[in-house]
Amino acid sequence: MKTDQRTRIDVEWLGLKRLAHYASTSELTIRGWMHLPVDPLPAVRVGGKILVRRSEADSWLARRETIGRHGLRRHRKRVTA
Repeated sequence: MKTDQRTRIDVEWLGLKRLAHYASTSELTIRGWMHLPVDPLPAVRVGGKILVRRSEADSWLARRETIGRHGLRRHRKRVTA
């Protein structure tokens, strides 16, 4: 049986809809990340379609995770104090 490569999430280039699903967020949020003034999410436009390399998205999100954890810890301390 032949597997349809487009339905698998492990493709290298993701469109906005698929990336939003992959990152559990909205397409609008993804677009916002692409337009951040500092360290925007890298993307390319091919014809009329915006694509993001999955490995780039993973790296970009991992950098945000580090920043987010510290903020979350501070927030938890304030809430529980």
